[in-house]
Amino acid sequence: MLNNLPLIAARCLILTIITECVFAFVSGVRKKTDFALVALANILTNPPLVVGTFLAGFFFGTKVRVIAVIFAEILAVAAEALVYSKTLDFKKMKPLTISLILNAVSFAAGHLINIFTGG
Repeated sequence: MLNNLPLIAARCLILTIITECVFAFVSGVRKKTDFALVALANILTNPPLVVGTFLAGFFFGTKVRVIAVIFAEILAVAAEALVYSKTLDFKKMKPLTISLILNAVSFAAGHLINIFTGG
């Protein structure tokens, strides 16, 4: 199971970038540079989140994993909001709002994928 972690992390990152870029588009983002920034923000936050929560669950069980997911998601939203506030040209929403929306959608999509695929 631990041997699958690199593949799991890569799959999660790719799906997160796709999901968040699609919903950034739905939210009104149109500049290529803004989509690149959404992808880069996720490259910074998603791998540590996925690896950290996976390892928390692996070594300490489901309850600790749930707490780690909550904590890590809050940190990811904050970090991405900070990145967006400094770099994103998109001004129709506040950086924290867009970060919350994109992370909520990608979290929900990932959760649904795990439910339907048994992941």
